[in-house]
Amino acid sequence: MRGPGSFLGAGRERNNGQSNILLWERSKPVRGPGSFLGAGRERNQGPRKILLLAEKQATEVSEYFTHGEAALRGPGSFLVFQVWPSETDLRSRNAEVDPLMRRWPVPYALSIGRVRCGDWASSVPDLLEADGRLGVALDETPAQARRTFENAVAEACEQDGWLRDHPVEVEWWGGQLASGRLPASSDLLERVRAAHMAAVGAGAREPAVWGAPYGSDLRLLTGIGGIPALHCGPGDAALAHAPDESVSLEEVATCARALALLAVDYVN
Repeated sequence: MRGPGSFLGAGRERNNGQSNILLWERSKPVRGPGSFLGAGRERNQGPRKILLLAEKQATEVSEYFTHGEAALRGPGSFLVFQVWPSETDLRSRNAEVDPLMRRWPVPYALSIGRVRCGDWASSVPDLLEADGRLGVALDETPAQARRTFENAVAEACEQDGWLRDHPVEVEWWGGQLASGRLPASSDLLERVRAAHMAAVGAGAREPAVWGAPYGSDLRLLTGIGGIPALHCGPGDAALAHAPDESVSLEEVATCARALALLAVDYVN
């Protein structure tokens, strides 16, 4: 496509941004003020399955190995859940949030997806490992999110006699996705809204606008490329990557018409 509009197609979707970074580097000669990225195959993230929006942490707690009958005499790894910061220090992350995120009960969630503890049923475990993800707030950097979590864990350990001397170890690995937002100076939201309304016809309800609690490549367009970007598409994100995932064909057709009208608007 010649002119101020360009379309970039990615072979795989959400491979931690490598495809879009590569496209960004290769497409510099053809980029204009209106750029669209298309992604094909879903998830190709290597040996580890990366959770979205995020910070990943591997939390490791070591204790004395004890026989089952002595469980009440030894501290045991289960103490980590008595002081887990998601119930205390990290609540403030979701107390006062950006208006765009108020749609969600817990916009910046701390989710523990896997717990490994012990190797024999008749013993008190000497090691507990918990893997999870922490949501990065709007306008917060991944480094700031990491420090917030680490400080919360350290403060929680200080409240317990055993963990004060044997603090929890926090390790960060996997995908760590920054947040991103459409610049306030951009007119893209108004253009997308106008294109959508033209696609659905007069009398239709205007599309709602909110922030998403998951990670995406929007952060690359706004953060690295300096291109105003937003999410606009068919379907319900609550059904994504879940049993019976589906999307309405009518919504797909509406979105296609809206994006075509938006492209024409930019090119003209």
